Amino acid sequence: MDGHNAPLWAVVNSNATLASSNGATSVARTSAGNHSVVFDPDVSQCSYTATLGSSSSAFVGNGTVQATNSNQFGNTVWMRTQLRNGTEVDLGFHLVVNC
Repeated sequence: MDGHNAPLWAVVNSNATLASSNGATSVARTSAGNHSVVFDPDVSQCSYTATLGSSSSAFVGNGTVQATNSNQFGNTVWMRTQLRNGTEVDLGFHLVVNC
């Protein structure tokens, strides 16, 4: 693979910093457990796969992560992380965008 059609991805730390990425330009915390991940290209017609994770070798505790496209910005993916009881909390995550 020459990288031309490589998936876009982002590794985001629990403190809303972008640890590493391919195509992601920024991340912002909008509220507890809610983040926006901005990519260089339009990703509104792509599919998203997300898992809880960290930029280190540590495991992230019990929780869930969701990803959806932004209705406002075509280059943005909205993320939500929460504990299993539904409490929204800041957890690290990995996001892959396939277009």
